[in-house]
Amino acid sequence: MEAARKYIFENMYDLKKGTLINAHRIWLGSEFTSNMASYLDESLDYVYEQAGIYRDDPGSFSNPMPVYPALRLKWEIDKENKNLGTKQKTAEALYNKTYQFSATGLFNRYCNQTKGLDFNKDFIIIDMANVPDEIKTFMSVIVNGAIASRFSTHNERETYLAIDEGGVYLRDKLLREQLLQRLTQGRSHKFFQWIATHQPSDFSKNGVGEDFRTNT
Repeated sequence: MEAARKYIFENMYDLKKGTLINAHRIWLGSEFTSNMASYLDESLDYVYEQAGIYRDDPGSFSNPMPVYPALRLKWEIDKENKNLGTKQKTAEALYNKTYQFSATGLFNRYCNQTKGLDFNKDFIIIDMANVPDEIKTFMSVIVNGAIASRFSTHNERETYLAIDEGGVYLRDKLLREQLLQRLTQGRSHKFFQWIATHQPSDFSKNGVGEDFRTNT
């Protein structure tokens, strides 16, 4: 039983990291490199450890999750470390490209610890209407990933994940594969997806129309 619980939380840890990496890839587009993805993965391990959260320790997940400024602090330190080689430049690039999430940046209000958000509720509505267009997709990916993590730890309860801006997910290969994987694997665990898109042809255009029809 303990091994199964540990496995569940390890998956949730990986999902949280993967969600943030995907969100940056969507937000930064072609500027987001494979080196950035790898370094961001490493940075997330670091800030989770600093927060006392460990992949193989389910009990540690009760500690407060780190927030974005913790990531930027690591990047700020690493970008001055000449011993890091190419990683120094990667840290500098990520630090410079995410100024909006600094203490005085345009999106600083999204860097605080989340309060009043209870994913144990049976019915959850998240309104993204007031999120700036520039980061609406970025935030949508993060929020949907957070809700999906409930599926990892509460798979005995029904969970409905409603995804707005579905076209963005369907046009991106990794996000598209995640949607399909959750759809095919989640049903037996009472996990369901609603996908909203202005262009239903996004399914067929991206070669997954038949897969979604078969599994819906």
